[in-house]
Amino acid sequence: MESTKKGTLTKYLLLKDLTPNQISTEMRDVLGDDAPSQATIYGCVAEFNEVDSRLKTSTVLDALLTCSDDNVQSVQDMTQ
Repeated sequence: MESTKKGTLTKYLLLKDLTPNQISTEMRDVLGDDAPSQATIYGCVAEFNEVDSRLKTSTVLDALLTCSDDNVQSVQDMTQ
């Protein structure tokens, strides 16, 4: 299995709330010798978590920066 697919599978299992150790065990059970090392899995999980954290922070900051009195007034007009 190529590394892109292994990364995708790691992300999928992470989204299912598996721990890195559980992900490693699951991949060894399914892929056998083709499974990535536990260190590789931990690295992927750390990278995914960092990207997710940056996206959440970026989205929050963007929302705060784009909020203006006009936007607030528009929403209030729509809800009344």
